[in-house]
This record gives sequence, C-alpha cells and structure tokens, in this order.
Amino acid sequence: MAIDSFECRCCLSKVEKGLIYKVKSGNSVFNYLGCSICGSFTVINSNENFGYDDLMNAAGIEHYIEIGAGIDFMVELLNPLIELGFNAESRSYLELGCGFGFLTSYASFMGFGKVIGVEDANYGKIGSEVLGFECQKLSDFELQIGEFDVVLASEVIEHVNDTKDFLENVKDRLMGDGIFVLTTPNAEFINQANIDLNDSLTLAALSPGFHTCLFSPQALREMLVRVGFKNIEIVIRHERLVAYASNNLSYKFNLRQSVTDKESYLNYLTHLTKSGHTSVQVGSNLRIFKELVNRGELDFKINEIYDNLLKNLGSSLLEFGKEEVRLGGGFKIDTLEDYRRRFRFHEGVLTFYASQYERNLGRPGMQIALLEKAISVIDREASYAPEFFQESSSLRAVALERLDEALSFMNQRYLGPVQVAPALSIRWLSNIFGRRRQKS
Repeated sequence: MAIDSFECRCCLSKVEKGLIYKVKSGNSVFNYLGCSICGSFTVINSNENFGYDDLMNAAGIEHYIEIGAGIDFMVELLNPLIELGFNAESRSYLELGCGFGFLTSYASFMGFGKVIGVEDANYGKIGSEVLGFECQKLSDFELQIGEFDVVLASEVIEHVNDTKDFLENVKDRLMGDGIFVLTTPNAEFINQANIDLNDSLTLAALSPGFHTCLFSPQALREMLVRVGFKNIEIVIRHERLVAYASNNLSYKFNLRQSVTDKESYLNYLTHLTKSGHTSVQVGSNLRIFKELVNRGELDFKINEIYDNLLKNLGSSLLEFGKEEVRLGGGFKIDTLEDYRRRFRFHEGVLTFYASQYERNLGRPGMQIALLEKAISVIDREASYAPEFFQESSSLRAVALERLDEALSFMNQRYLGPVQVAPALSIRWLSNIFGRRRQKS
C-alpha cells in the first residue's frame, strides 16, 4: 500500500511515495511508512498512542526489574566513556528518559560526580527512591547551556515528533568537549518477513503506540552532522543502533569490544542485592546467576545465589506453578497483573539457567527434567505476550538443542545398544533423576 506524500521524521525529506507496513497491537493498527530516501520509518495515521504510565503499573515495574531491563547492555554504553576517564568526581552526567534508573545509578556507582536522571513517567520517581539517585521531570528541569560532560538518551529519540529539535537541545546542553550517547531501534532490522514472524525483537523495535519513527544508520549519522556534531561513531547491535557524538575529534570510542567489563557489572549487581526491594534483589541475583553459570562456576557463591532465588519462589523449580498449569483453562490471563498473580516473570529464564547449572555439575538427569520444564514455561510465556519475554523466547532453541544432547548422552550411558522408544526413555530417565534430586 502506498500514499501520496509525507515528511520523514528522520531525514526531514518530503517523500512522494512510501511503503506502509501495517502492525496490529491489541485493537489498534499502526502504520510504519518507509522513507525511500533514507530507509527510515515514520509512524503515521496511528489511531492510538500510549504513555509509559499505562504500561508501568506495579506488575510492569516488577517485570522490568526482574527480567526486562538489559542492565548488561546499559553498562556497555558507559564503558567507552570510562576508558576516556569520564567517570571522575569533576564530571557531570545527564540521562534523558532514564526510566527506572539502572544506568543512572550505575553512572553514580562508577564515580561520576554530578548525576541526574530525567523521566516524566512515574516509574522514574519510584526507581530514584529505590536505587538512590536524583530524578526530575522534564517539565521541572531547567537545562543550562553547556552544563554536562555526558548526555545519554537510550531509546528516547524514537518517541519524539521533532527529532532535529531534540538533538539540537541535547547538543546545546553539552560542554564543549562533551559526549552524547544515543541508542535507538535500527530501521534496517524491520522488514515484512520479521513483521509476519511476530518475533519478540521485532515487536520491541516497533513498539506500536509508543514509537513515532525508526532511524536507519544513514539517517541517524546525517541528522547528527546536521545539528553540528563532528566526531560520530555508530555501531549496529542487531535490532539497535548505538551512537557516540562529540565535537572533540581526538576521542576514540572503543565500541567494538564484544565483552563487557564483567567485573564492574558483577560488582554493581552485587551492590543491588543489598537493596531492600524484593524485585531488585531477585533481578540482580538472577543476572549474577546467569553470569556465573556461563562461566562454569561451581563454588559456594553460585549455590548461595541459586538458593536465594529458590527461596523467593517458595518451592523447587520443578514444583513451581504445577497447580496453576493443572488447572488448565480455569483462569484467564489478560494483563501482566493477571500473569503475576499466577506465575513469576523470571521463571522461564531461571529454569533454563538452572538446567545449565545442573549440566555444569554433571547431573544430566536433573538437567533433562529442568530443560523440559523450561521449554514448557517458555512456550507459556510466549503464548501470553512474546514482547514481554524476549530473553526466554531466545533461549528456546538452545534449550531444545541441549535437551537433545542430554538425552543422547543418557541413552548411551544407561541404555547402551538396547533399542528403547525415545519418548519412553526420556520420561523414565527424567522421572528417576528428577525424583532423586528432589529428595536430596
């Protein structure tokens, strides 16, 4: 479908014709109009728009804290600045659209002197109280010309109508050699195949009802040049663009490192475990557990963290949620609040990584039982709302592969050359080793 003309929000060109991708969300249809000049998307004729206060109720905030916030990615954004020595008492940091404030509080944790977050949605105020940083609403915040060494706006520009005015205002607030850091969804990631697939990453990039535009790398670079930045580095991170911009030509931004400074990340998470907020404790413990499992750690620390996560559930992973599943259609889930009453948001991710912990411990029977449970939970989460369970959805293929590996190992070890129906051997081995683990 094409229309006669429109103004692209990303390159400001008057475009005569464009392809429309129609995306349905709930009862609404949102139209994403592709720019034939810069390859970006402008959202037009949307018949409904939402605010984050509509989404960030108590259940939404709990979901974000426990699994939604990509704290590891956030930490990576500051690493190039830390390498340049910007995390000093004399340096100032402003985050626009700071959300709950994990990155803002991390900036303070890492040594920035003056740290301020700006967030109009209510969960910014809640996060500032929980994490302990200064947060103001944009309407109450007076930005001074040339006041900040660093201004960061992660996943913000795609929400504004006048992108050029937004960037000009940001640049005016930077000191002469200051650095602007920006992330935004990558328009090149969007195509009809991905939209039809309805996968979680595409839904998150589109965010129907929230986003007004999606930049292509070309359009973002040209817009940053247009507002006066001279040193620009843009990296594509799958569905996301990450940009660093400054007028200081001597800055070299080390963006292509594939490994985060894990120790700083883990130190920050450990700091968060001391929070008095239950969801913050759960979310930080879960993230530490994942990192230690991926490292193959088997010491007391990982066992203690795992025990803390299980205590929060109130039961073993194999038993958790059994009664709710047994009830089948006896309850209806329409909202995140409904889901939270029945299950836990981090169940799928935790169950998968618990299976890998059992693998590291050399207990394939328990690994199989947990993998089967993880796949079942991930399917349940995806059937409810894939956009809220992106991480667990991404683990499903790995879980199936690991399950196949574990079953092959168990068949060879315990059944040898005897030909047994695969389904029978799976259930027999899982039950025996699952019961043994539960009793231990």
